[in-house]
Amino acid sequence: MKWIGLVILAVSLVAIPIATSSGESTEHAFFNGTMTAKLDDAGTNALEIHSEAADVAATFGYIILALIALQLYLCKREYTWKNRLFIVTIIGNVLLIC
Repeated sequence: MKWIGLVILAVSLVAIPIATSSGESTEHAFFNGTMTAKLDDAGTNALEIHSEAADVAATFGYIILALIALQLYLCKREYTWKNRLFIVTIIGNVLLIC
């Protein structure tokens, strides 16, 4: 059951580069003036804050993805700390969602 959950979580985290690239292209379109909609100062500030938060979340997501890869590698082996690593991954994923 843990293995299936980790695989599903890993597949969902693989979408990070797709979301990041589409967000960056939209951000560049707003700041280059190629987007037809215009942002006021509050919208520009919100876009910058959102962009910075997305970068932090992407980095955190990649760390969780590395933990998942390690756990899937260790899945068939018996280690005493394997369950603790699983708990850390789940907690990290919950924090990423929040």
